[in-house]
Amino acid sequence: MAAVSGIDDLGLLSKAEILESLGKDPLLVNEKESKSDNKDDTPVDFEGILKRESSLNQELHDLASLRS
Repeated sequence: MAAVSGIDDLGLLSKAEILESLGKDPLLVNEKESKSDNKDDTPVDFEGILKRESSLNQELHDLASLRS
């Protein structure tokens, strides 16, 4: 019955204690930090990406033709 008493102990935590505990959780803290890190204003070079994709597709086609 130790598990039942453990559940009862959770009911004794106050809302402030629970929030404090969650604020110290490394998984949740890292999640908050990663969301704020996503605010990157670096411009994206779409033309460069398309050229690279085209180059990779051509290389894939060349490699596939070598298998035949």
